[in-house]
Amino acid sequence: MSWRGAKIGGMTPREMNEFLQGPWIAHLACLKPDGWPYVVPVWYHWDGVCFWIVPRVRSAWAHYMAADPRVSIVVDEPEPPIRKVVCEGTAVVVEAGVGPYLDNGEMSIWNKIGTRYTGPRYLGDKVDEYRGSVNVEPCWTYKIVPRKLVTWQGFDWATRYKHPELVPDETGRAAVEPHTEAPLHAHAEEQITIVVEGELEFEIDGETRVLRPGQVAVMPPFVPHGARTHDQSSVEIDVFSPPRQALLSLLDRSSDEDERST
Repeated sequence: MSWRGAKIGGMTPREMNEFLQGPWIAHLACLKPDGWPYVVPVWYHWDGVCFWIVPRVRSAWAHYMAADPRVSIVVDEPEPPIRKVVCEGTAVVVEAGVGPYLDNGEMSIWNKIGTRYTGPRYLGDKVDEYRGSVNVEPCWTYKIVPRKLVTWQGFDWATRYKHPELVPDETGRAAVEPHTEAPLHAHAEEQITIVVEGELEFEIDGETRVLRPGQVAVMPPFVPHGARTHDQSSVEIDVFSPPRQALLSLLDRSSDEDERST
């Protein structure tokens, strides 16, 4: 398997469900009464439809969610294949400050979740030792109902984040369509751009000028620069010194993908 992961892109529902069964720590974001965001690491249980979260009765964020149910949750892993699930949802109070057993003798929902799911998953054979020491304290039970779920796996960017006009082909030529912008960026390599066709407006270290065929722009290392076309397309040749490794990697991966597709 490549260091980038066996698959690049979103997870299938089955892949997501399998991933969420792991002992990952989720990060939950809610809103304080003054409007500032509040983020806290939490254990969670995913039932295939909703997240279940159990705050202590005195947890400030439990009260924040009761006042404003808009929340986000991120579950990710720190090592390849770098899977992640981002949830935007609504926090629903299921139990508010109840003990491990209800008045009718039944286990509270949060106690069932800890006994059957989160306890064993996070603590393994230490679950009884830990839960026995805290299982008298009252807790909340929250169900987080997703309104939006986004998943990802693998070391790469989604296509919507990429700017193809920043990536020349193997000859160094890059064709830029009309009304296209390469936003300000910088890199360690010196860049020389030669305009072959059309016009290209460059911004280099805060100064703007328009280049026409035969004209050249030089971008020293680490100097912010960007470019844009207007009503016509442009063809440019980019030269990097030393060779820009990020672009070489993109070309190598593109070649590998072409070979797999043939």
